[in-house]
Amino acid sequence: MSATGTGSQKWYTVPSGGNAVNTGTSYTIPNLAATTTYYVENEVTTTGATVNSTPASNAVSTTGSYNTAITLQYEVFTVYTTYITIRTCVFQFSRHKTFKLLDKNTNTLRQVSASVPSGSSRVTLNWTIDPDDNYRLQVDNGANLYSNTKTTNIGYPFSIPGVISITNSSGGHTAFYCCYDWQIKLPDLVSRSSRLPCDCNHQHCSYGFFQWSQFHVCIKCISCYSHRFANRRNI
Repeated sequence: MSATGTGSQKWYTVPSGGNAVNTGTSYTIPNLAATTTYYVENEVTTTGATVNSTPASNAVSTTGSYNTAITLQYEVFTVYTTYITIRTCVFQFSRHKTFKLLDKNTNTLRQVSASVPSGSSRVTLNWTIDPDDNYRLQVDNGANLYSNTKTTNIGYPFSIPGVISITNSSGGHTAFYCCYDWQIKLPDLVSRSSRLPCDCNHQHCSYGFFQWSQFHVCIKCISCYSHRFANRRNI
């Protein structure tokens, strides 16, 4: 049997669930002692988008400075969909830093240590983060990292609808600390067609070609008796 589609084809012996017995555009049926129904589905993977949060830089306010103290500071944020934080932008004098992700109970979930050069640079985090609220992104020993301040709300919340909202900081709504322009990779989207069935009998051979949506199934069995497709039409 062979099938063509917009993605990859997976072959099953059950109409739903179960494990694929083959992946690819063709499947060679084993010797049959009785009529057997096989099913094929089309799976399409769309690469998730990469989006960037605000503030994009330390120009979020007209006042700010490089920290001279090592007081621990952090940003508080909520996640609405599973995503991977790829990189974040920092401004600093050259130093080695440890970036940490903490949950609402201040448990450390992830951490990355990196040597950060002087000036503006990006730090790769590659953290997979699940939906929840009151996460913290903090940098241990924040000395020499740039932070912004303002006498009123600096702009919170900084949100990407349905993805993330940076809601607060350890210094409240009048400060933004260290990590700007979060680059976020959204998860890949996997879509699957309904499985199309084919009854195969060891005593007969036949040929069929049908189209279902954008999914084509061409049945070429050594031992095919009949072909049954939901919502089918000959082409």
